[in-house]
Amino acid sequence: MKKHLLVLALILAAPLAHAYERIISASGNISEIVALLGDADKLVAVDSSSLLPKDVMEKKPKIGYRRVLSGEGILSYTPDLVILPPDAGPAEIIKHLEGAGVPLLRIKDGRSEQGVADDIRTIAKALGREQEGEALIARLTATMDEARAAQQTYPARPRILVLFDGLSDQLSSMGPKSGGDALVHLLGGDNAVAAEGMKLLSPEALVTLPADAILIARLGRHFDDNASLADPAEYADLAQSQAGKRGCLIQINVMESLGFGSSYADAVRDISKTLASCLNKP
Repeated sequence: MKKHLLVLALILAAPLAHAYERIISASGNISEIVALLGDADKLVAVDSSSLLPKDVMEKKPKIGYRRVLSGEGILSYTPDLVILPPDAGPAEIIKHLEGAGVPLLRIKDGRSEQGVADDIRTIAKALGREQEGEALIARLTATMDEARAAQQTYPARPRILVLFDGLSDQLSSMGPKSGGDALVHLLGGDNAVAAEGMKLLSPEALVTLPADAILIARLGRHFDDNASLADPAEYADLAQSQAGKRGCLIQINVMESLGFGSSYADAVRDISKTLASCLNKP
């Protein structure tokens, strides 16, 4: 009898996965996943990269950018759960939250189909939303199947250059170990640059890079379509490149394409279809 009472006591003492009512998200992909799992109303604050779903996130208080979070700002919302990406910081702020007894959940921030699915499952389990999580993963898998079908029509495996337009005088390439590189692989292509991370490129370098297609992610601009052909007049130098001459300058949305939240699959499908169309031009 005592053994049964002890087991019952332990069960009652364990925190319920669905008991969290005041959640803070420290990255855009986390916020999007929480919202699509059905717990948008429990998000009391989010980081500044949390933009999707737009109608939800534009109303949420912000706690700073994921790498420069405000500890006091977070604590002022009295959260009962803070969900963090691996690069959340500064480190002393995270330690401060731990010292204050705030429950923390960390995701791996996967930049692949499996990685995003793993993050969804991690969050869904913590929130008691396993069923919703599996349904979301199934939808993303179906969308990625559409993307793979489009990629099967490529005439050859394309070399893709992903550029970040930060509205300065120069564009930055996104090489290995960047979100752009992860996107290239999801699109069934190879990165046209070998330099790791983000690197500023001169107009001369842009023209000579052997890329079959160029994707342009422009900061601060959102397009109705996840993939649309860029105006060559807006990127005159790129228009002279190999990709520009074949009509494969493609504008993409930053958060949908490079945020690796729940909308990534829609972006990959749409970009894959646009790539297939321009790559197959005679």
